[in-house]
Amino acid sequence: MDKENNLKIIRNDSINFSALFSLFVDGKKMIVRVSLIFLIISIFYSLLITPLFKSSISVYPSDSSSSYNLGQFQGIASNLGIGIPQSGKSLNITDLVKSRRLYEMILNKNWTVDNTSFNLIKYWKIDNDSFFSLNPITMLKKMNSNNSINKQEIYIENAILEIANRISVDESSTGLITISVLMENPKLSSMIANYIYDAIKEISNSSYSEQAVLNRKFIEQRQDIAQSALIKAEEKLRDFRTNNINVSDSPQLQLEFERLLRQVEIQTQVYITLTQQYEIARIDEVKDTPSVILLDDSITPVKKHSPRRMFIVLISTFFGAIISLVAILFKHIRRLNG
Repeated sequence: MDKENNLKIIRNDSINFSALFSLFVDGKKMIVRVSLIFLIISIFYSLLITPLFKSSISVYPSDSSSSYNLGQFQGIASNLGIGIPQSGKSLNITDLVKSRRLYEMILNKNWTVDNTSFNLIKYWKIDNDSFFSLNPITMLKKMNSNNSINKQEIYIENAILEIANRISVDESSTGLITISVLMENPKLSSMIANYIYDAIKEISNSSYSEQAVLNRKFIEQRQDIAQSALIKAEEKLRDFRTNNINVSDSPQLQLEFERLLRQVEIQTQVYITLTQQYEIARIDEVKDTPSVILLDDSITPVKKHSPRRMFIVLISTFFGAIISLVAILFKHIRRLNG
């Protein structure tokens, strides 16, 4: 009975650390064996993982856009009863980098490294139709894939998932944006990172150009309407003055004359404002101003970014030791409970 009491881990609602320590000392062989197994598995695992190299670029959003050009006239146009469409918000760089459009641009581009040309679908062997794979996730995807779907679409979707995990975006409180790319080849990692900057410029300029075309067409339509309204106002004023020579002799005629004159002045101001906006819109339509400023371009990394083999081995060994300790404790509790 005394020996059984000495083996109890919890006595009088408190932990018996002496008994707990003795229990773990008695099971030291199991702890060493399990930890050694996890150590060996982690070493093999860390050696089998393909090393990845990280390349980064730093960009800063540009303040230049077409909005400042039209802004000074939008207030005047609003007072005159003209609805000028507001310029769209600046494209969010983080959203743009994470967009499907940019992913597809990267995937469809042919990259040349060491005199070898390829796209990323070929590089990652995503189009390999063999069922067996060392990666269990890849095998599950192939098991659940629908053969009736176009294989190329499946390849693209899998490649997009892969490239999305390889690209990260970090935005600081000052607005500085760091875009990082992880790839198996250091040169390819640097090339993709630098290409992302060019892709951002291409997408943003295309979007701004499309918006500028819509603004120009809208202003052009309003300009035609304003010109017609001005001509009609001038004709009414002309006819009134032709039919009423002595306007000053009649207060009613004087009032009507001032009203018609005021309409001509308003329509003239509207037409002048729209003409100025139209010229600015034509300039914005052909303007090629980048939406981002490149601060630091990417250079070819020398050291690998991952995997951190020592960290993997230490964590795995520690995890194995914890499992063995829990197993020893559980086995001891079962023995005490009969």
